[in-house]
Amino acid sequence: MNLRVASLPRSFARSDAFELVGLMKLRLNSLVLFAVGAAHAAAGAEFRLGPLLATLFGSLAAAGGSSAINQAMEASLDRRMERTKDRPCAAGRVRPSDAKAFGALLSVLGVLTIACFAGWTPAALVLATVLLYVFAYTPLKTKTTLNTLVGAIPGALPALVGWTSAGTPLSPLAWSLFGIVFAWQFPHFLAIASIHRDDYARAGFVMLPVVDSTGVRTAIHAIAFALVFLPIALLPGLFRAAGPLYLAGTTVLGVGYLLFTLRAAVLRTRQAWRHVLFASLVVLPGVFVLLMVDRVTV
Repeated sequence: MNLRVASLPRSFARSDAFELVGLMKLRLNSLVLFAVGAAHAAAGAEFRLGPLLATLFGSLAAAGGSSAINQAMEASLDRRMERTKDRPCAAGRVRPSDAKAFGALLSVLGVLTIACFAGWTPAALVLATVLLYVFAYTPLKTKTTLNTLVGAIPGALPALVGWTSAGTPLSPLAWSLFGIVFAWQFPHFLAIASIHRDDYARAGFVMLPVVDSTGVRTAIHAIAFALVFLPIALLPGLFRAAGPLYLAGTTVLGVGYLLFTLRAAVLRTRQAWRHVLFASLVVLPGVFVLLMVDRVTV
């Protein structure tokens, strides 16, 4: 069967399937699944397999949809950056209008899947995540350094999505999971912005490392949130939702994250910030894996 029918835009044709998948940033957005799964596990005495699977799928679809819309909106800016110039929209392989349509379709699919199989509360939280990411965080990236603060909110909402998908009302423990992801994001994103400082400046993105010529403010912000991350990450153990393995492992991960951040704050080199970035990609999944492995049913 020939999929290149006249009613479909070219970017939805079969030969462009890989380009559409590329718009979803699956590798990066897979971190969302750790937050959703761990929060679901912490919220209920047992896994609710159907709602959990629906929420994982829906969250990934919505995150991928948001990424596609973001790339459509920033295609002209991405074209100026070495790290993003080969993205499907920036390189001209997918039209921005098609990326927006694909992203909207994915986002709606994700929200409706969660609403049907896990409930309206997690679905509403996913919808809020998409709207904040697309209509608040994305436009603010070229206007103010506060974009990172605003973007950290939709970045952390998947923890609440996973929690409510278990049918459990929000509680201090749920908000502690939100806080873990929220605080984790700042050293992570400041590291990325520091590594690609020249790229961001060339594209016109107003990131803190771009406007901070000395690097002092960037260092202070990164250290502050790395310091805050550790006690927040220990809260599930203090709430007795996780056992000693979680507390010990999270302490090691949190201290390691802080030490890498302190080192980067002192050296202020791209290589040091790369180490922070690599550490961040171990720390967050590590914390959530520990929570799922060592969760305590109360």
